[in-house]
Amino acid sequence: MSRLVQSDLGLLVRPQTVSVGDAAALAPEAVRQWLLDLPRANIGQMTKAVYERLANSNRYRLSPKVRLGFLEVMTPEIERLLELLEQRFRNATFSFTEKQRKIIALVRAILKEQAIAYKSVVHQDWLTSDGRNERSMLVRTLVLAVYYQARQINHYFRCYTEIPPTLWKELYLLFELARRNELDNMTVPLPKPSVQASVRTLFKSCLLIALANPNQLRVQEFWTLQFNHLELARKLRLVSPHLDEAQFVVQLRSDSGPIQKALCPDCHAKGLIGIDTQALVFYLQQLMSGETSSSNELNKMLMHHLVAALGHLSTRSFARVPCHRKAKLAVGLAATSSQLEQYALHMEDDVAAPDALSALEGSLRDAKILDDDETYRATHQEEDDPWEKLYRPKVSVNDDPELQKKYHLSGDLVKKPVSKLYQMKAVTVRDSSPSGYGIYFDEEAPVQTQTDEVVGLFEMDSDNPSQGKWSIGVIRWIQWKDTKLCVGIQSLSTSAEPITLKLKQKRKEPVAEHRALLLPEMPHVGQPHTVLTPALPYKEGDTVHVQTQTESFTIKLEARVAHGRGYQRFEYRRLESPSPSVRKERLVDDDLDDVWQLL
Repeated sequence: MSRLVQSDLGLLVRPQTVSVGDAAALAPEAVRQWLLDLPRANIGQMTKAVYERLANSNRYRLSPKVRLGFLEVMTPEIERLLELLEQRFRNATFSFTEKQRKIIALVRAILKEQAIAYKSVVHQDWLTSDGRNERSMLVRTLVLAVYYQARQINHYFRCYTEIPPTLWKELYLLFELARRNELDNMTVPLPKPSVQASVRTLFKSCLLIALANPNQLRVQEFWTLQFNHLELARKLRLVSPHLDEAQFVVQLRSDSGPIQKALCPDCHAKGLIGIDTQALVFYLQQLMSGETSSSNELNKMLMHHLVAALGHLSTRSFARVPCHRKAKLAVGLAATSSQLEQYALHMEDDVAAPDALSALEGSLRDAKILDDDETYRATHQEEDDPWEKLYRPKVSVNDDPELQKKYHLSGDLVKKPVSKLYQMKAVTVRDSSPSGYGIYFDEEAPVQTQTDEVVGLFEMDSDNPSQGKWSIGVIRWIQWKDTKLCVGIQSLSTSAEPITLKLKQKRKEPVAEHRALLLPEMPHVGQPHTVLTPALPYKEGDTVHVQTQTESFTIKLEARVAHGRGYQRFEYRRLESPSPSVRKERLVDDDLDDVWQLL
């Protein structure tokens, strides 16, 4: 593919050096027939053919009208293919397969060629003497050029990767071009979603997604915020950077996104525009309180996130301390609870047997058989030989559920494989601060890795890797840096007790149990005992039955002190004194009584 060159307007386009032998082949009717002849059932072949035709058209010498007519026929089919391709990785977070990575690159390439095509029309239309008189065509071209620039920005944010500087720079050039010629408020229909939008609205939607702390958003929220709710972008006001209402600024002569006004080195620089978010924050607060209704329902968690990102401006008052410490990370509330439970069992001092078979051995575990070697190694022995049954079992107790049931072995004595979702991953702590950690994964991240997930960070002791210290936290931001997945963790507690929860109901109906965590009291910050629960179905006022490793009791959930998309944190009050746990005690015997019962 030919390289990109900078046009007279500063836009990157492909050099149009190829003459079209048969211009009729690019006429709308011919293109429609060509699309109908493609194998629609074969998505791979069809996508390849459409991409090649689109990319090649950007090198043809075409008039603005012919090129725009070609794009109007191709765009609906391109959007259909993009939708089918995005379904292949839409629900994935970071654990992309090799095939998914290729599909992501293909989607990115198609969006790029679409943007180049419309920028080429803008370039040609602006430079021709008669193009400026056809105002409606120029407006449509400008809007769609900005639209596909915005689509690329959204795609990079959705993959948690850095935005190429050229995307911001060209977005600013297109906006300035439309604003200078008073074309920025004229609306045209968008390919997706089917709404009317202007250059100004799409420009502000890009600013909004950049200001919303995108590394803290979840995958499905990027499109919702930037395109499904354009009314939010319209609430942003572009004002003079000197006004007090301007909480953020954007430099149109730069190649980076908007920043806080307090971080701008020169508020008098040319090309600087202020961004007022007060109207948007007030609108969101009305939606959350129910005073105003939205035609398209907004997720409450997303609204809370936007208010926090736009309305509570703050800067870091402490520095991160660089470090390089190896650790392990459990991702998810259930995974963290499971790993803490396994760690507690491992650290129990009174555990004498690691598994069921060892427990049955009792004090004979280290016994030696004093017998003739030939007799000891004999292969034919009587079937009713008790020593054969004891020392040469045909099936391991650990592998035979019938034997476990026969000898009344508790379930925790049987070694069970840890679920793949619950397994801990190797990470490196790259920096720390009073509020948490910055880490990156040394191996493939779990599929459930996303913002607002509870995590358990285990830093191993250098002398004894099986021991170390735990830290319970929540994922606050995610970003790819240098092919490594970096994660920011907000620390909640330095310890926790794994438990299981279930709602207490009057009717004797089956109720689902959930893994959860009890967090200790922190008097120095005025934080009482709290419990971390899943986001559903628990709420304030619920009566909940709690089962720990040693006891069971009932609590009442009181004030909810924190919540996210994947967890809730409640203060609680015990309703009754703890009762002994119903779980069977581990089988540990030092005499031969239980051994003789097997004979």
